[in-house]
Amino acid sequence: MDVGKARASMYALTYIRHTDVSWLRSFEAKVYANEVYHQMDDSQREVLMHMDMPGWSNTYGAYAEAKIKNQKNHKLQVRTDLYHNRVLAEMVMYPNDGTSMYMQTWPSSHRTVAGMYVGDDIKLPNRIKVNLNARLDASSTTIEEGFGKDQLEVFYSSFNSSSQKITKSFNVTVSKPFFNNFIFTLHGGYGERLPTNAELFGFYLFNRQDNHDYLGNPYLRAEKSLASDFGVEFFNGWVEMTGTVFYQHAPNYILAYVDTDVDAMTPGASGVKVYENISYANFWGVEFAALVALTSYLQLITNFKGTRAEAFNREPLPFIPAFKNVTSLRYKKNKLSGQMEWEGAFAQTHVSSNFGEKNTPGYSIFNIRTGYSMNSKIGEWSFGLGIENLTNKYYREHLDWGGIPRPGRNFYCSLEFTF
Repeated sequence: MDVGKARASMYALTYIRHTDVSWLRSFEAKVYANEVYHQMDDSQREVLMHMDMPGWSNTYGAYAEAKIKNQKNHKLQVRTDLYHNRVLAEMVMYPNDGTSMYMQTWPSSHRTVAGMYVGDDIKLPNRIKVNLNARLDASSTTIEEGFGKDQLEVFYSSFNSSSQKITKSFNVTVSKPFFNNFIFTLHGGYGERLPTNAELFGFYLFNRQDNHDYLGNPYLRAEKSLASDFGVEFFNGWVEMTGTVFYQHAPNYILAYVDTDVDAMTPGASGVKVYENISYANFWGVEFAALVALTSYLQLITNFKGTRAEAFNREPLPFIPAFKNVTSLRYKKNKLSGQMEWEGAFAQTHVSSNFGEKNTPGYSIFNIRTGYSMNSKIGEWSFGLGIENLTNKYYREHLDWGGIPRPGRNFYCSLEFTF
């Protein structure tokens, strides 16, 4: 499909005030409106059946945020917001030997959400810092009576046109320095996520990545999340290091599974998947970063991160990247800079067969980057030159759409002026 037409209108009015009122540090308020129209069109292509696919999304909202002046050992922030979103996506199909057919892939639906957030940074004795924050949202989601709802009732004989939900989240983070060079951080939190309109009401939404049509489920419950992580920071005159391990338990996790009792509508599609709440999913992983100042103009920088995720039945979850590391040797002296960079990832073999994922081989590539900058009376000039994928490695990252490989050896140059 080609984009036949796309139009977006965005409006906003913001008020910001920094005040000397005894208890108020700053205040910000904003009203906004976004209107998006998008039309897919294949009239210029040779296809089995021509289709027009226009879609609309309109969002209107406002928020107000106040930051309270420090009260003893407390730093408070309060925010309240409200938004309304309406979406509609249509499809008109033109068979070669029949009359046109009409359907709504995103039935006309509305969602209104009003919420409030409160955060507090607290300083305790012994250099202990605590951050508390909580959010509460009241939402109303409605599918309009008519064609779109009638479609879904083919699969769900009776469901309410409107539903109201209360979702909430709460987080606690505690940090404490040790021995002047270490900071330990512990975080725990609980949160909830509303199903999206596509997850609730989507009707034969085709996903090219796994070659399936998707059906929504108006009976979905909100996802839940129990998260925790532990972090350590170390720093001195020439080394900075941070490391974090994390774990997340997600009851009512939303995932789509193949329904063999339903036939696909898109020509060539492998089947139909329907969203459902599974018992739970688990996520865990690690992140590490370090900066070592080898000399006053030479630095060694490394970043490593990885996640592993499984459903309740030990089935791997989709869209989980492989463990990856980027290490750079960076030079900067006066106006000249340079960087030698190594990027590598492990093979990703913990893949979702339900989603049709395939194993991704590991890879290792090298990049070289140089730069030169100089100041003038009217601004700063910066020139950059580099080679990426120096050894012309054939590779792809696990999340690359359609398994399309990354570029081979390539050269780039840039010229930038800042004033």
